[in-house]
Order: sequence, then structure tokens, then C-alpha cells
Amino acid sequence: MAEGDAIGLVPTPMPLLVVVEPLLELRIERKGLLAWQQLRPTGQPFRSPIAWPLAPIAPGEVVVVHLRPEQAEEGSFAQVQLVGADPERMARTASLIRSLGQSPTAWLAAIETALEAGDVSLAWALLFEPQLPDSADLAALRNEVASKGCGD
Repeated sequence: MAEGDAIGLVPTPMPLLVVVEPLLELRIERKGLLAWQQLRPTGQPFRSPIAWPLAPIAPGEVVVVHLRPEQAEEGSFAQVQLVGADPERMARTASLIRSLGQSPTAWLAAIETALEAGDVSLAWALLFEPQLPDSADLAALRNEVASKGCGD
């Protein structure tokens, strides 16, 4: 992996892609091959969150995401390796999501518990889960994280 790259553990098979900066290009590689790409003309960037556009990430699978922000030169990418969590972790995450239902309080508590345990990948997976219930508190937290970045 090149210097400056990031690695993210993915506890859900279909992560929502959240990027702070507007993007002109997004590429996703699987097994070293381009699996998906989106390009936008200069001045018309796309913004996140972006729904996972491919088949689910398998446990242990490494997927490479190449991001070209609006201000970057053509061919200049940031690179993030997404690594599918082990099957048990993915199953626990899916079970947790099902158990939270539509209770904003339960979701906030689960996110806080994950952060207190140092499990940033789970906290962000929960916060950006498509099943997240409508709630002003959750929306505010999601917007704050998306605008400041979700690095650990």
C-alpha cells in the first residue's frame, strides 16, 4: 500500500461511502480490476453519501476505493482500502442493526457504546446505516461527522 493511504474495516457488506470533499471521480477496484467508476465534469462534482454501488463486500475481501477530489489534478487520487470484517463480526453487526429498530435513542446509545469501546468502524457504520431512523439528533450527528470527516 502506498504512503498516505488509509485502511477501513467494514463491519457491514454494503457500506455507505462518506467523503468530506466534493468528488470528480470515484473508482472501486476488486481483485485489482476496475469494478465501478463514476466521473463528473469540472465544476459539477458529486457529493456523498454514496450508496454502495456493487455486490456486497465479502468477509475478508479487500476493495480499493480511489477518490479524486474536486481540486485534485486528473490522475491524482486518494486511496482507501476497505476490508470486509470477519463473518462473525458482520453477523453481529447485522443483528445489532436489526435489534435497534426505529428507536433513535437506541441508535445513539449503540453509536456511543461503539465509540467508548474504540470501535470507530462500527460507530460510523451505524451512523451511516441506511436503516437509521429519522431523528433530528441523529441527522445532526451524521451531518457533523460528514462535514468534518470520519477519520479515527
